[in-house]
Amino acid sequence: RVLRHDYKKYFLFENLGSALKTIGVPSGENDYPLQAELAAFGLLLLLAASVVLLGGKLRAGGQADPRTKLWRALLVVTALSLLMTVRVTAPLWRTIPGFSFLQFPFRWLLIYSVGATVLTAAAVSLVVSNAKRRTIYAVAFTLVIAFNLTVSALAVVRMTLDEDELQKKLDNREVPEYQQIWWDGEFNKKFAETPAIVDEGDAVVRAIDDKGIEQSYDVSAGSHALLRLRPLYFPGWVARLDDKPVEIWPSEEGNIALNVEPGEHRLTLSFEDTWPRRAGKLISAASLLCFLLLPFITRRMKRGSKSVDHSGSSSSIT
Repeated sequence: RVLRHDYKKYFLFENLGSALKTIGVPSGENDYPLQAELAAFGLLLLLAASVVLLGGKLRAGGQADPRTKLWRALLVVTALSLLMTVRVTAPLWRTIPGFSFLQFPFRWLLIYSVGATVLTAAAVSLVVSNAKRRTIYAVAFTLVIAFNLTVSALAVVRMTLDEDELQKKLDNREVPEYQQIWWDGEFNKKFAETPAIVDEGDAVVRAIDDKGIEQSYDVSAGSHALLRLRPLYFPGWVARLDDKPVEIWPSEEGNIALNVEPGEHRLTLSFEDTWPRRAGKLISAASLLCFLLLPFITRRMKRGSKSVDHSGSSSSIT
């Protein structure tokens, strides 16, 4: 599918001059990328001021305290997130699958803003404890934070609201690039009145629960029938007729379709995991477990190295 927005047009800091000129000027919906430029610039100033204040701590040697090590790691993540918003990382956007679907590189600002905020809090704590240059640092931080707050306030106040355009977007329930490939993009009005359409044969379908990922229906079929259900087909949907799995497929419109034999039946529909989603969950769980165990493993390794050093020094004395 062709994406509506090409990521190559939205790398940051390429229209910063135009963005700065928009301050104080009423804006519309199309000015959103310029507002992102301003937000990124303000956060960059904030991060730069924080790094300057934390410089001595960040450059500490191997005996740095755990808090300083955390700041270093956070700075690396924050810097990488900022790097992903600029054109120098375009080769990564081209080669890594799925990156282009982000459409806007400035979406990395979410991670970047979190990191910059935490590092700012750390820098402010040093400002408070440093009586010698407290006033100078406080003034610098106040100016940078004031700039960020001004940009945020202007983005909210200047944004115009076109109710007709907003309603049009609400009516368009999904953007084309994220639609199921089987769906024709149209909503069948018949599904507003019935949970299922009988395309062939004789059958009556009564919904018991036709909402969410667990659905159930009563089906009374006088003959072999071809049913089309309201949910759109997507890998992971599983249909069972009287607790026995039945084959489903996408109809011409993209809805779930299945065959039903004559008789009284209980039809259930559930959205279950496919193997890629199971693999994703396992990888996520393993990553989380490693993250939780890492501090304990590191602490144990340090204790082991200290005991080895201590025993070695004792033997040399002997």
